[in-house]
Amino acid sequence: MTILEILNILKPFREYLIQLHESEMKRQPGYEWEYSLSLSYTFITLKLLRGTKDDNYKDLYIEIIFRIEKNVIVFSEIHPADGINTQHLTEEIKSDKKLHTRVFKGLQEEPIVFSDEVQNYLSIADRISKNAVNMNTGDDYWPGNYSKVKYAKNTIVLEQINHMNSRSLNHKEDYCLRDLIFRIDLQNVITSESQFEAYQIGNMQILFSDRSSKNNRQAGDFILEQIKTEQQQMTK
Repeated sequence: MTILEILNILKPFREYLIQLHESEMKRQPGYEWEYSLSLSYTFITLKLLRGTKDDNYKDLYIEIIFRIEKNVIVFSEIHPADGINTQHLTEEIKSDKKLHTRVFKGLQEEPIVFSDEVQNYLSIADRISKNAVNMNTGDDYWPGNYSKVKYAKNTIVLEQINHMNSRSLNHKEDYCLRDLIFRIDLQNVITSESQFEAYQIGNMQILFSDRSSKNNRQAGDFILEQIKTEQQQMTK
């Protein structure tokens, strides 16, 4: 499954989160608000954060979690801030077939409209990340090639993380410690910093580090080779 197909499946969840975000902004205009949507294996998480205008830090206001069970998305739970009545939200979500009991496959409504540039970055990320799929223990990603997909207001972040056995004393010479992160800023502004080596392809930033044991570095070598190939293609 491509990342574009995954984002299209997540579309109604993002739309619902935006609706909730706008509703709370109107109801509580004295606060600053942020939202984010993430998918990690079989969990879809919607987060709404609230903070004061003078504080850069925002507290979790509402977290809504869905599970994917036998390829069907079902509502799981809500974690609210103290004093919030979530009964109406629970009933609202469970009555919406686009959110609850939705099949996790294929395109089921109008697709998300991304620019050609962003679609190209998503395709490049798929081509690079597929080099590690099923290569080592811990590389069994689902869905698609990523361990986590984050879709916020202005950014898409795709993570492929494998730290299998990296802290095990019994696997000192057989472990994975590989991080591959793609950051696509939908406003074309790259501002993030990282301890990892960063590669640039157009307006997409790629953070990559592979400190795996020597016997588990082939996937990382393939990834790095593909990154360089994509950089060369972009400059032609």
